Amino acid sequence: MDEQKYNLKESLTELDKLFDLSTKETDKTACEALAKKAKIIYEQYPESEDIALRYAMALVNLSVEQVNVEELLNTVNSVKEIFERFKQSEDIALQYAKTLVNLSVEQVNIEERKNTTNLLKEIFEQFNQSEDIALHYAMALVNLSVEQLNVEERKNTANLVKEIFEQFQHSEDIALRYTKTLVNLSAKQVNVEERKNTANLVKEIFEQFQHSEDIALRYTKTLVNLSAKQVNVEERKNTANLVKEIFEQFQHSEDIALRYTKTLVNLSAKQVNVEERKNTANLVKEIFEQFQ
Repeated sequence: MDEQKYNLKESLTELDKLFDLSTKETDKTACEALAKKAKIIYEQYPESEDIALRYAMALVNLSVEQVNVEELLNTVNSVKEIFERFKQSEDIALQYAKTLVNLSVEQVNIEERKNTTNLLKEIFEQFNQSEDIALHYAMALVNLSVEQLNVEERKNTANLVKEIFEQFQHSEDIALRYTKTLVNLSAKQVNVEERKNTANLVKEIFEQFQHSEDIALRYTKTLVNLSAKQVNVEERKNTANLVKEIFEQFQHSEDIALRYTKTLVNLSAKQVNVEERKNTANLVKEIFEQFQ
């Protein structure tokens, strides 16, 4: 069939095929070709929201494969143009949010990440009841916090994610993003009490989502950061035991096992008794034997 003769129904069917192909495709050049085909159909029916949405979705899949910031920016701007035409469409707004998150991942300049995050903030403020858009705003804030060097900036970013989480308290995905910003915050905190408070915030989230291995991992990461600042051997031992409890719940997790060994290493650094150090070394040996 000549694509120039597609009617609206046929165009939607063809776009669905193109989207499915782009979802499975991992080659950037192939994704670009599929996006171009989708654009041709979109330009034939520029007033159709359904077609615009499918074109935007194809562009999201393209953005996943792009690592060049300039190329990503061009894709983002293409989705932005679609969104500006259909400003009341939450579905298209979500696709725009997705491309912005993908862009922020590749941006190395903190100001660029900040600007991208602010664009997501604007979308979220327009669709503040959308959990999906809220999640992508939270994801961009996590990306921003990674690049922030100042502890106060990281704290402010964590508080922004906290506000989102308080609105969607049942969302495990948003909870995970909150814990990620808290891990990033704890890494910059120099005061042991501040690190302890941050670890306790992650503990509260973990207690709400006890089955979540990802959140459990973030709790162990804050505990590792805490133990690094503790000067008392008993405090380090207590912290190591907290990580041990988490590891016993997720015994198959190599990542959590690694954090347990790190707290044990931190503990051994403070132990002055050779037998105590030997016992600690044996605990690490047991974990190593499990993950050889």
